[in-house]
Amino acid sequence: MTKQVIAEVVLRASDGSSILEAEEPITPETAKQYKIDEERMRQAREKLLAYGFQMVVAGPYSVSISGGKDAFERVFQTRLRVRHAVSEPGITAGAKTFYEAQDPIKIPEDLVFFVAAVTLPTPPELFP
Repeated sequence: MTKQVIAEVVLRASDGSSILEAEEPITPETAKQYKIDEERMRQAREKLLAYGFQMVVAGPYSVSISGGKDAFERVFQTRLRVRHAVSEPGITAGAKTFYEAQDPIKIPEDLVFFVAAVTLPTPPELFP
């Protein structure tokens, strides 16, 4: 069982807006207003690094982070439960392990300025 947690962190643009809060349909034109600029990305990275997380990949609106399970639970004030995704019903060999938050994920006060949401990705189910 892995103790490493991977999470997606949706960032806020310099004006405080987030692509998650868009009221209009997201198109290539409307998405531009939510793009995170380099300075904002640098500041968010520094904050997340200070909490002990590593930046896995940065996108135009969010970053993927990784860190220890204990750190994730402490920083985001939640409890994580290990889950297993299976490729076929009843077959557990080769199941992918992932985490699920048992309590709502809370964003620390000093991150609210930069972070709109934190989500834990789940592997896809490939059977009906």
